[in-house]
Formats: sequence, C-alpha cells, structure tokens
Amino acid sequence: MTQRIKKHSYGFFLSVIRHNKVFKNQILIENKESSIFLLQRNKLKLALLQILFHNALMLHCNIELAQS
Repeated sequence: MTQRIKKHSYGFFLSVIRHNKVFKNQILIENKESSIFLLQRNKLKLALLQILFHNALMLHCNIELAQS
C-alpha cells in the first residue's frame, strides 16, 4: 500500500472507532434513562397500590360504622 492509502485507511479506521464509541455511549445513556423511567414507574405503581389498599380499608371501616 502506498503511504497515502495507509493514512486514509487509518483515518477511516479511527473514524469508525469514534462513531462506535459515540453510538455505545448513546445506548448506555438511553438504557440508563429507561432504567430510571422503569424504577419511577414501579414506585408509582407501588404507591398507587398502597393508596388503593388504604382506601379500601377505610371504606370497609366506614361501612362497618354505618351498619352499627
């Protein structure tokens, strides 16, 4: 290979490596964001269940009080 072709090939190779690093970083950021989203969603689901359960107990107590 001539010197010019070697430089061009090496430059292309470095460019591909840089693009791969950027792409991997974007994937890591997206995965982190989706993990945070899933965690927040699960916390909200748990909170909703706790609220519903608490309200169900209160409703049951109110019904018992009303019947007595």
